[in-house]
Amino acid sequence: MATITVADADFLPETGQFAQDEELIDIRRFRELDGQPYLLEHSYYLKSIVDAIPEEALYGSLFNYFEQQRDVNVGFIDQLLMSEPLPAIAGEFMKLPAGAPSLVVKDETYLTTGKMLAFSKQYYDYRRARLFMVKKIR
Repeated sequence: MATITVADADFLPETGQFAQDEELIDIRRFRELDGQPYLLEHSYYLKSIVDAIPEEALYGSLFNYFEQQRDVNVGFIDQLLMSEPLPAIAGEFMKLPAGAPSLVVKDETYLTTGKMLAFSKQYYDYRRARLFMVKKIR
């Protein structure tokens, strides 16, 4: 976990405009499923909203932590499913070559006020990826 500026981010959200010197908290979480590498989550949180994230909060749901400890209320998350070549750091973790195909979920998280809280990319190991989606109609 590190603090960087927007100018140094590896990727930016589809929406939202940021000053180049706006600070972001850069988090990479390596996830396993049944003891096997499964996904790399690379997230950026707006430092102006969350200020700091303790390391112990990284092992659970950050959204629950924000709501319980920071009184930050998540309103909704926009998600985009796509494919991209696997970055080297994810490939190393998943024991795949950099550039291998990867299922990617790119998301933007917003507060109940409509202000962006975070944006991320989750790179899934294509050999283990299975996603379940629920759409609520009314």
